[in-house]
Amino acid sequence: MDERFASLPGSAKVVRFVKPGGGHLPKGRVLPLPEWLAPNQRDKAEAERRRRRAGLSVWDHDRATVHEARTLAEMAGALAFAVTTQACRDAGNAQSLPVDVVRDPLDGDRPKPGWDAHALIEGLSAPKGVDGAPYKRLRSALVDQFVPAD
Repeated sequence: MDERFASLPGSAKVVRFVKPGGGHLPKGRVLPLPEWLAPNQRDKAEAERRRRRAGLSVWDHDRATVHEARTLAEMAGALAFAVTTQACRDAGNAQSLPVDVVRDPLDGDRPKPGWDAHALIEGLSAPKGVDGAPYKRLRSALVDQFVPAD
């Protein structure tokens, strides 16, 4: 198994879930809203505990099927969207912001299929005291790179 927080290769495809008709994917939308890519308070608290940048939960498609990842994420009925790790990094570079996609296996779910596919997109939110506008532009550009994965 790869080391925790090791960067995924640029060619890797990661999957993220969203519930249809919810706040991030209102009825009639094809892609989620950019806010879907904003780490929440729980993500930020976990980052602080780990002394890392806040990360957004995604799943390495090479290590887990969409079904396996959906089961581990407890997102029954959710839609899956995928993006390459290189697209994540490129969106960050366009805003001069460091974005990375790193491994973060769910050790507590070992040996369930896909437990080691969990990863994080880091760098999608502004640290305390930093202007959030570039991060909003980053999320707006990045959400357009996602494609349906179901």
